[in-house]
Amino acid sequence: MRLIDADKLCENFEKFYKAHVKDMPEEYVALYCNLATMIMQSPTAYDVDKIIIRLSADIEENVDFETGMPLDNWVVDMQNDLTAKHIRIVSSGLQKDGEINETDRC
Repeated sequence: MRLIDADKLCENFEKFYKAHVKDMPEEYVALYCNLATMIMQSPTAYDVDKIIIRLSADIEENVDFETGMPLDNWVVDMQNDLTAKHIRIVSSGLQKDGEINETDRC
């Protein structure tokens, strides 16, 4: 399975529609409108922005809560580094081999 950007899909549909609407039979115009509506009304399976917000909430300050002084807690630093890496992976569409596949981005 592959996730697609529904907004980008509808944008591409709209460009195609505007370029070819004059040549389309009436049934195709109705079909286009129905497809665009179905896509926009479909639930979002995976919202990258919401995932990034949730991951960002897991980043902790490395400070003493009583004094506000910076701490040198390597565990907190390591957790924050891993969370930041996960945010980069989710936001960039990074593949397992480390290369970004531009056609598979969401």
